[in-house]
Amino acid sequence: MKQLHTLFGDKMIKAKIPSQFERYKWFSCDEGFIGIEHTALSQKEQALLSAFLTPYDEKVSLLTPEQLYWSDLLFEAPEKVIHSHHKHHSFRFTQFLIKRLFEQKIEFENALHALYSTSITVLWIDKQSGIVIETFNDPNDLTENLSDSIEVLCHDFETSIQFFEGQIHFFPASPRLIFEREKKWFYQIKHTLEQNHVIHFTDVLPHLVLQESSEAIQNHMIHLLDLVKDDGDLLETIKVYLECNLNVSLAAKKLYMHRNSLQYRIEKFIDRTHLDIKHFTGAVSAYLAILALKNSQDGK
Repeated sequence: MKQLHTLFGDKMIKAKIPSQFERYKWFSCDEGFIGIEHTALSQKEQALLSAFLTPYDEKVSLLTPEQLYWSDLLFEAPEKVIHSHHKHHSFRFTQFLIKRLFEQKIEFENALHALYSTSITVLWIDKQSGIVIETFNDPNDLTENLSDSIEVLCHDFETSIQFFEGQIHFFPASPRLIFEREKKWFYQIKHTLEQNHVIHFTDVLPHLVLQESSEAIQNHMIHLLDLVKDDGDLLETIKVYLECNLNVSLAAKKLYMHRNSLQYRIEKFIDRTHLDIKHFTGAVSAYLAILALKNSQDGK
């Protein structure tokens, strides 16, 4: 890369997503993409670069004006604050990560457009990750739970895909700041919730609270579970019950367990910990304590 800078100087730029195809010839590299001005490239130099870098096919991957708009906001103008976006006054980023290198970009984009009832723009970061950008007038218009649809999507494309659905944001806003913050949260938690095809911000929040808590507070949370901390089956049962919104029937179904057996384990947990998980405050305390214990056991 240093040799290329020496050779082309200010005729070369780096970017997360290629643009200005009329000015630059683009090549992909480990760090993203590099663009070199057409006027600075001879046919011999272009052939040489193509031998160790992958040329970017702008005919196939040319960005739409809407994609270019968001690409500039997210990757080229980090300080920019936007006050409105056409007729829309709110937006949401949903980031996705595909388990394997992926070539079916156009087909995948078409499938995403079919899933969403709102107006969306799809931006690719690389061959395994990207962003779905929703814009809408009324947050009540947002697409319903996508979990079932994503299951079908994973099956159709024969790969595992994780989505992180961020918060709804209102203009004025700093898109780059929001994107970077939510991306950090996604990558912090994606392994912990790897079984979830769709991760919502509310799924991440308890883990973020724990990460920001002092060691003393986390140890106190774990202390609540002293009499059950070695009973892994009981703790997993209670965790599933809490994640099912205290719905015994749903939790029993997920655990392949009879309702009465689940009720017995719930009462056993309450008796040993004195955390009444049938009520809100007890349920919240127990859930955070279980997460804190799991993090300590995993060495996090």
